[in-house]
Amino acid sequence: MVRTQKPEPRERKSQVTTQMKKWAQAIAGLVLVAAPIVVAANPAAAATTVSSEAALRTAFGKASETSITLTANITLTNCGAGQVTRNSATAVTIHGTGHTIRQNCAAITFDQNGVGTVTLESLVTVAKPNFDAISAGGRVVLVDSSISNTGNAAAVDNGTTVALTRSNITGVGTDGNGITSGGAVSLTQSRIVSVANADCEGITNGGDVTLNQSTISGCTDGITTGGNVIVTNSTIANASANGIVTGNTVTMSFATIIHNGTGVQANGLVSNGSVIANSTGTDCDLVAKTSQGYNYDGDGTCGFSQPTDRSHGGDPHVGPIANNGGPTPTMLPAANSPLLNKIPQIQCARTVDQRGVTRPQGLNCDIGAVEVAAIQGYRVGEINGGVANFGNAQNKGSLPSLGVVPASPIVGIDPTPSGYRLAGADGSVFSFGSATFHGSLPSLGIHPSKPIVGIAATSNGYWLAAADGGVFGFGNAAFHGSLPSLGIHPNKPIVGITATANGGGYWLVGADGGVFRFGNATFHGSLPTVGVPTAPVVAIAPTANGGGYWLVAANGVVSRFGNAAAYGSVTNPPNRVVGIAASNDGGGYWIASANGHVYNLGDANPLGSATNPSGAVIGIAHT
Repeated sequence: MVRTQKPEPRERKSQVTTQMKKWAQAIAGLVLVAAPIVVAANPAAAATTVSSEAALRTAFGKASETSITLTANITLTNCGAGQVTRNSATAVTIHGTGHTIRQNCAAITFDQNGVGTVTLESLVTVAKPNFDAISAGGRVVLVDSSISNTGNAAAVDNGTTVALTRSNITGVGTDGNGITSGGAVSLTQSRIVSVANADCEGITNGGDVTLNQSTISGCTDGITTGGNVIVTNSTIANASANGIVTGNTVTMSFATIIHNGTGVQANGLVSNGSVIANSTGTDCDLVAKTSQGYNYDGDGTCGFSQPTDRSHGGDPHVGPIANNGGPTPTMLPAANSPLLNKIPQIQCARTVDQRGVTRPQGLNCDIGAVEVAAIQGYRVGEINGGVANFGNAQNKGSLPSLGVVPASPIVGIDPTPSGYRLAGADGSVFSFGSATFHGSLPSLGIHPSKPIVGIAATSNGYWLAAADGGVFGFGNAAFHGSLPSLGIHPNKPIVGITATANGGGYWLVGADGGVFRFGNATFHGSLPTVGVPTAPVVAIAPTANGGGYWLVAANGVVSRFGNAAAYGSVTNPPNRVVGIAASNDGGGYWIASANGHVYNLGDANPLGSATNPSGAVIGIAHT
C-alpha cells in the first residue's frame, strides 16, 4: 500500500541531535516577521579571510559576519571546542576557493543554531564519521562543493530548505542520511551517493523534492518525503528498498529509475519520456497513474498505457552508474537498448540530457536521462602523410596512396565536416575530401623561422602555428595575433594550436603547458600557473563551447581547465602520447600514442587503433 503521510526519519543510533529545537527556531524565525524592517544603507563589508582553525571559529561564530573566504586547508583539531558554532539570523557564505575543511574531532563540523542561511561555495568538507557535516536551523546552500565521510549521520541536517548546485554528497553510511530536512530540497547537477550496501536515506524531508540533471545512488531509499517529487533529466538507482517514496505526486520528465527495490511508491505518478525498470520488487506501487507518452517500464505496473509507451518491456539494457560525461554519474543505454531513438524530435520536451548533451543526437530522442551520442569517429595522422580512419570517419585519401612523399615531416591533422587537411613542418598543406586548399607557406615563398607544429581550421580557412608562436592565416582565418608580434618568447616551444567553436580565435599551447589566447579565445588557466607538468605537453583540445580545454602530456597525463570535466588520464602508456581529441558532445576524449594505439575515456567510444601505421602517428582529429 502507498503511504499517505510523511514517513518518519530513521532514528540515529550514534548521535542525539537538537534538530527539533532548531526546526522550532526556524518556524519562530518565520512567524515573528510582523512588520517591514528598515536597514540603513551601508557599504558591503569585505569578506573575512581565514587560514587557521582559530580564525575560522571566530569568523563563523560572529553573528554579524556575512562572508568568509578560506585561503588554506583547515583541519579541526580543537576537540574541546568541537563543532564550529554559530547562532545567528544573518546569512553567511563560506567561500572555500577549492580548499578543504576536515573535522578530526568527534563532533559536527558546522553547527548553526540560528535561522540564518549557511552557504558553502567551492568548499570540500570532510566530516568526522557518524557526525553531521552541517546542522542548521535555517536554509543550507551548497554551490560547487562536496561533503563526504558522514557515516551514520547526515551531510546536511536542517529545519527549512536545502539547495545543492553542482555539488556532491558521498560516503553516506548505514543509519545515515544524505540530507535530512524539514522543508523543500532541490538538487541541480548534483549527486548523493552512499557507500556500498548502506542502510540509509538519500533524502528524507517534509517538503517537496526537485531533481534536475542529478543522481541519487545507493541507500535503502533514494527519496523519502511527505511532499511532491519532480525528477527531470535525473537518475535514481541502486536503492535496495525504494527509489522514491511519497504520499503525494511524482512528476517525471526524461528520468531514469533503475535497479531499485520498488522504483516509485506514490499516491500519483505523472510521467513523460522516462524509464522505470529492473526493480527487485515492482517497478511501481501507485494509486493514480498519468502517462504523457514515450515512457518505458519493465514489469507493467506503472500505468504506461499510451500508444507511444512501452509497458512490460523487460530489461532496458543500460550500463551501471558510471562517469559517462557531464557533472554527475549516469546509466548509459547500450547499443541494443529499446530506449534509443523512440521520441520524435517535435515531442522531445528537453533540449539536453542529464550530462548536457544536446537532444536529439539522431532523428529522434532517447527515453530516460541519457541521450546516446550519435556514432562518432576519428582519424589519426602519420608522419609520412598516412591517415587511418575509425568509426564514421570515411577514407578520403592520404599522401602514400597518392605516391606523394612530403618534403618535410607531417606534423598536424585537422578535420572538416567531410574531409581533412595535413600540415607539414615547412608549412605545406595537403587537402582531402571536402577540405579546401587555401594556400601554404611554400606556395607563398615563405620560410618560417621555426618549424610549423600544428593546424587549426575555421569554417573556410585555417591557421598554421610555428614553434616560436608565429601564426599564419589562410582563407577566412583572420589573424588575431602571435607571440612574435607581441614580443613574447615562450619558455618552451609551442606544440599545438586549436580554434574556438566559431573560428573567432585560437589558443596556442607550449611544451611546458603554457597557454596563450588570441581573438575571442578565453584564457582558463595553464600548467605554469598551477605547477610543473610531469612530462612535456604535446596537445590541446577545447570543450564544445570553448568554456575550457584539456592539455595532454607525452606520458598520458591530462590536465583540465575551465569547464573541461575530468575523465582520467592514460596510465604508463608504453609509447609516447602525441595527441588528444574531444568527443562531439565533450563528454570524453580520445588519446593517441605514437604507435597508433588510441585510448578512449569518458563517453568517447572505443573505435579502434592503428595497429600497423605506415609511419609514426603524429596526432588525432575527431569527425
